[in-house]
Amino acid sequence: MIKREIETKTPKPKTPKCNPINIRALKVLLLHLEVTSGLKVNFHKSMLLSVNIHDSWLAETVSIINCKLGKLPFLYLGLPIGGDPRKLKFW
Repeated sequence: MIKREIETKTPKPKTPKCNPINIRALKVLLLHLEVTSGLKVNFHKSMLLSVNIHDSWLAETVSIINCKLGKLPFLYLGLPIGGDPRKLKFW
């Protein structure tokens, strides 16, 4: 009797494609949030951060939404976010 090992292949994550329709739908959703809540979304002050996203996709998204491209670490209300607090340069 021959024993075969069955290899289980995990699918590789697909590269996200920048679909302008989906990105515009996200912006429309945020604009509807403005209308329903009475608050204003400042796109020129907003920042888009990425984790494991291709730079080309991110650059195209930033241009459609008209916001800034952010990177870690960044400051939020004067506090550093996303760095190593054990290091002196963090503070």
